[in-house]
Amino acid sequence: KLNYDRFDIVRLTDLIVKSVQPIAMQKDVKINFYHDIKKKTMSIDEEKVERILMNLLSNALKFTPENKQINVKLFTNK
Repeated sequence: KLNYDRFDIVRLTDLIVKSVQPIAMQKDVKINFYHDIKKKTMSIDEEKVERILMNLLSNALKFTPENKQINVKLFTNK
C-alpha cells in the first residue's frame, strides 16, 4: 500500500544524495546533484521514493570505479 503525502522532491533528493556522500568519499567517488528548480512539491510515498533512490545510489556506488563521478539529475519537463 502506498502512503501518499506532499513532499518537496528536490529537498528529499538532496538529503538522500548528501546522506551517501561519506560513503562516496571513502571510495573516491564524487556525487553531483543537478536540478533546474529550487522546490517541487509532489504527492509521493516518501519512504518508497527514498528506498528506490537509495537502492539506485547504492548500486551506482558499488559499480563506479575510483576517481569517477555519479550524476543525479532532476529536471522539469519543459
